[in-house]
Amino acid sequence: MIKVVIAVLYLLTTLSLLVLPAFAMEMDDQGDSTSRNNGHFTAYWQMNNSVHAGQTVDLVQYIEITRELGVGSLIYIDQPVHYPGQLQSRKKEGANHIALVTGNVMINSRSVERDSIQGVKSGAGLLTEFEVVEGTLYPGERLNLQYSNLKLPETAHRFSFPIYIGVNPGTGLEPVRVTTFPIKPGPPVKIGISAPSLVQRGDLFDVRLLITDQYGNPVSGSSISLEILVDGKFNRRVQTGDTAEIVIPGLQFEEDGLHYIESRSAGGGLVGKSNIIIVKEKIEHRIAWVDLHLHDQQTGGLLSPGEIRTKYFTDLDVPLVVSNVHAENIRSHEIMRPLAQGGNLLLLDYGTGSLQIPSGNIPVDHRRLNPELPILTEILSGLSLYEWYGNQLAGYGYKVGFLATGATHLPGEEQGRGKSAVLVFPQETWIDALSRGRTYAVSAGKPILNWTLNKGLPGSRVTDSRIRNVTGEVHAPYNLDRIELLKNGTVIDQRLPGSAAETGRIQISLMSPSQPPGQPWELPRQGREWVGYLRVEGASIENIEAGGYRENHYRDILVNPEDNQRIDFITWTQGDRSSFIVEIAQQQDDVYLELHIMAGTGRLSGPDTPAINQRVSLDNLQNGVYQRYFDAGGYKDQVEISLVKRESVNSYAFDFTDTKDIRAGDYYYLRIRGYEDETIWSSPVYVGGFDVVE
Repeated sequence: MIKVVIAVLYLLTTLSLLVLPAFAMEMDDQGDSTSRNNGHFTAYWQMNNSVHAGQTVDLVQYIEITRELGVGSLIYIDQPVHYPGQLQSRKKEGANHIALVTGNVMINSRSVERDSIQGVKSGAGLLTEFEVVEGTLYPGERLNLQYSNLKLPETAHRFSFPIYIGVNPGTGLEPVRVTTFPIKPGPPVKIGISAPSLVQRGDLFDVRLLITDQYGNPVSGSSISLEILVDGKFNRRVQTGDTAEIVIPGLQFEEDGLHYIESRSAGGGLVGKSNIIIVKEKIEHRIAWVDLHLHDQQTGGLLSPGEIRTKYFTDLDVPLVVSNVHAENIRSHEIMRPLAQGGNLLLLDYGTGSLQIPSGNIPVDHRRLNPELPILTEILSGLSLYEWYGNQLAGYGYKVGFLATGATHLPGEEQGRGKSAVLVFPQETWIDALSRGRTYAVSAGKPILNWTLNKGLPGSRVTDSRIRNVTGEVHAPYNLDRIELLKNGTVIDQRLPGSAAETGRIQISLMSPSQPPGQPWELPRQGREWVGYLRVEGASIENIEAGGYRENHYRDILVNPEDNQRIDFITWTQGDRSSFIVEIAQQQDDVYLELHIMAGTGRLSGPDTPAINQRVSLDNLQNGVYQRYFDAGGYKDQVEISLVKRESVNSYAFDFTDTKDIRAGDYYYLRIRGYEDETIWSSPVYVGGFDVVE
């Protein structure tokens, strides 16, 4: 369990006024270094000290004026699509404040919606607008932009804010040619360790290590002595060098079972633990961990292909970058179209064939898919879940597999931790296994799932039978909550791992569907925000388990500093749930929980959400799950409160049998959840029927 850490953004780092040296500057794609003398507006930074990922700083940026800006002229400070914060000009002591300083003119500022501005690229929903309301700025003058309490991105890369200027009212906007500055990694804090998920007893294998800062940015150039431990026992010592990556060859296991590789620095300041490793006498297949939807700088991302490979050195076996040619002559191509023109589709060409990967963010009408080519559906994109879209395609008769990606196309949303496991047999490549749909999608970590239906593996079609037997096992790096068996998209049975136990723990889950309530081929709901608090009466709050809340910018949770009986939180959901667990110590006979959620405005033109106020007693929770639905513009949002009444387990063997309402063409898949919303979705097994219904 994790202890509650009360952290306020502006207290995390010491603020400093930084000035950037000219040699650190580069023009972004809006211009070049010769622009200052050819009539274009130019913006540049001045700093003397380096800045690091995730740091909170004060910065100064200058805009050189090359033409008159009179009353009505507009200056827009934009935000890159991946910037997780929101600039604001109203509250100077608040986070991400921006002010435009000039002594000769009067300027008003406000935040404006992107949809109301013509001529700007995609990005965050709001831009900061400065309007000249009195006076004139002349060529040769310089505007001073002051950023206060600015939270820098957590990814190390070259960075700047795009700027646009409207010289005359009613005319088009001109992009300012801005310089960028480097955001460097922080000090080494963590060791990422990757080992094969499945190892045959006695076989030699390699382990990969990656030295990173607290945000996962690779840190190179540090000479660190590391100890390698196998199942807690010292194995060898290695020395880091000029690169952040280390490969350790020649490790071996002689005993079957679950194993780990660990590493630590000599002083214990750096520690790391590998994924779960299962060792058996004979391994029938290996697991390749892939993400097929990564973006480099040319396709809307932040890093180069080489930087992407380094960053995911221990997380992925195959980091596939869109629009790049990869090993085995694999090339991916992303088609991005409005809904009416066909939706978003990722195509993979691999020499001997092609496969299609539609996504639910802008769903492809199934009539535009080629039924003769393999289809895998991206059901998890970043933090957004489109499980319903995979079920729609499977329900139309397509034999689809399920995939997950950490990438997202939603402005301001950070990279998720989703990835896909591909089960690769000897004598085949991972792309061959992928084309057969032999996959499972995960939201976090590298869990190991092995299951069959009537001996058929995920992605396969088995002979029709009146009895459908499911057997399998799962091993996860987190505590398992439930294993659900779904038939044709509906849960028909479940298993609850762990023996019964009184834990004093209460789980609160908030859920919002993303499936469009109308026609199948409409845009999904673009998520909702939950801002509220939970108050406990008659018991003390001992602990909060909320790892997912502390790993992204849309979520935060803490005990109220002025009321230790109250937990304040902010979170966001799109198609999935957001959960946290509260551990309490009962002090009185009667214990009550009060849950309050503020009314909210829908994101990206989504529906407004109602205020929620619920009060439930601990006695009521003893009788079962407290569950309520709330209408939100045609969607049914859900609040669920339940007691955790089982011991925590990480491994579980399961079996199911289905003999009811049997039809040829049924498809089955597993959904396995952890207590903090970690989820595994297997690709379906299809029983009888045909691949496509004509």
